[in-house]
Formats: sequence, C-alpha cells, structure tokens
Amino acid sequence: MTALAKSLKTITVQVIVFLVGLVAIELTLRQFLPLPPHGGEYRDRNGNAVRIARDVDSPTPRLDVRHLASEFAAHVRTSELGFRKMSNESAEPDLLFLGDSFTFGHGVSDDEVFSEVLCGRRGLSCLNLGRSGTQTFDQVRLLRNAIAAHQLQPKAIVLTMLTACWLGVAGNDLGDNLVFYRNTRRGQLDPGRPPLLRAGLDPSDLLRTLQGWLGGFEITKRVMMVASSGLKRGAYACSAAADLDPAADATSVALQELAQLGEAKGFTVKVVVIHPFQDLDGGFRASETAVGRALPSSFDCIGTGAKFRAEHYYPYDGHLNASGHANLAGTLDAELDRESSTCKSG
Repeated sequence: MTALAKSLKTITVQVIVFLVGLVAIELTLRQFLPLPPHGGEYRDRNGNAVRIARDVDSPTPRLDVRHLASEFAAHVRTSELGFRKMSNESAEPDLLFLGDSFTFGHGVSDDEVFSEVLCGRRGLSCLNLGRSGTQTFDQVRLLRNAIAAHQLQPKAIVLTMLTACWLGVAGNDLGDNLVFYRNTRRGQLDPGRPPLLRAGLDPSDLLRTLQGWLGGFEITKRVMMVASSGLKRGAYACSAAADLDPAADATSVALQELAQLGEAKGFTVKVVVIHPFQDLDGGFRASETAVGRALPSSFDCIGTGAKFRAEHYYPYDGHLNASGHANLAGTLDAELDRESSTCKSG
C-alpha cells in the first residue's frame, strides 16, 4: 500500500469516527438536554404546549404559562380579555400599549415588561395590546376591534415600533408595512405624496437561512447561540434611501389610520421607536428619520436608538431582555410627558 493510500485510509477512518461522535453527541443532547425551538414555546403547568392566541384577531384569555427558550424561562399570563396581564387594568386606561412582540414582552415575565414597570412606577391604569408577529396596519385593526368589542376608552396610546435601516430584518415595521401595503393597499396613497417604489425586501439574510437549515440539530443550536450576535452584525447593511422612502410612505398610511381613530375616539398617540441591536451602531438614525417622515402632525415621537446597548438584548433570540425592558421603561418615564418629537423628519 502506498503512502498516499495509507494517508487516505487514515483520514477516512478519522472522518468516520468524528461523524459517529457527532451523531452520538446529537442523540445524547436530544434525549437528555434538548433546547426549545428558536423563539421559544409556551407550556402550561402540566407541560403541554399551548397557543398564545387563538387566531389573528382573538387572543387566548386567562392563560398562565411559561415561555421557554434557550435563553429564558418567562412567566406569562393573559387577562380576561386575552391581553398580556397587567397589575392595574381598566377599560378606560391612562395608557394603552400597542405594538408587536417587543411590546407584548417576548421572553420576559409579566412584572418585567416595560409597560408594567412604567405603569407601576407612575401608578397608572394600563392595558397591553402587544401582539407578536404584527405590523402597524395589523395593530391599528386590532385596536379598533378591541375598542368595539370591549368598549375600551383609552386616554392615550403608546405605539412601539420596531424599526431598522435594513428593511429585510425580521419584524421590521418599516419593511413589513411596505409589504402589507404593496400587497393589499396599492393605489391608496395620498395623491400629493410620492409614489411607492418597489423596495429591496429580499436581502441575503445568512443568519435566518442558517437558523432554518441548522435549527433542527441540538449541536448547531448551541453553536448558533454562541455565534449569533456576530453573524447578525456581520450580515447587516442599511437599505438604500430609495427603499426606505416608500417604506416611510406606507407607514404614513398606517399611522394616518391610527390618527383618524384617535380623533374619533378622543385619545392621543405617542410613537416610540425601538431597534434591533444591529441598528445601534448608527443605523437607527436612518430608521428614526423614516418614522419621523411618516408621523401625522398630531403625533409625538420618542427615538430610543441612542439609549440602548447590545447587552439589553438576548444575543440569540434578539428581543429585549429584562434589563432592556427596564431601560425602555426608564426612557419613557423621562420622555413621555414632553410634547415634542425626537424622531428627526429628515
């Protein structure tokens, strides 16, 4: 047998041993130390999986569950109406919070959600209508339905918008509003505003591709947890202004619907702009400017990009952790009563 053949045989044996070892580790982790799926899962006291909402418009009332993921184990309750449980609720709340999973409090317990912290600090009655996976058009519809179904009379709405200068970021309200508008509302922009252009909403998102492809393996889940933050930052780049402008126009349509509802129901609106941690290196300025362009004249806006750091987020999951919610509550406590906008209109 030649030296080359011996080397190839040795390498083959080593590769086989390595692969067998990986399979053994994978099977052991699956059997004894499995991680929840990316994004987590809700389980009741008996360990049964439950749905946090019955359908797109109907939250599930009176839940008492654990939200479990690799980075957190949060206690989540919902009220009689199905909204995230708060200590001092009212059908005529001083503040009603509207938004997506960041507003709902993905990954943190009831007493850690920023709305609960803020309202407890101020002694206010509040409702949390945050709903995961929604954009601004959805949220206005959910608010309108909740007001009609439960005779709610909020004094003020705090709309929290997750925005990023890269429209392809998951959950980015600017990008999601544009997709929704382009699919369902084309032609309804005010004639005096510039036409919507097609935005580049399909960037190559390496991390999401890897999470989908490798997320079923226990070994790679752990590798992704360690490498996730760096990969997200490395793959990040702001969208061009030609894409952000039509996203702002679509968002303006959604916010005008909220303004009209506010005029009819007698509540004021404060928009709070938050960001994924990738935006904190400076990209938040572009997305806050885009929201500033979209604001109705009657709305105030609080930009928070300069107030956050990476340690306020779960590195793998990407949502705010308990310290991030506490930081947002403190920021709102300091800024909420000011009648001005810190979101530049550009």
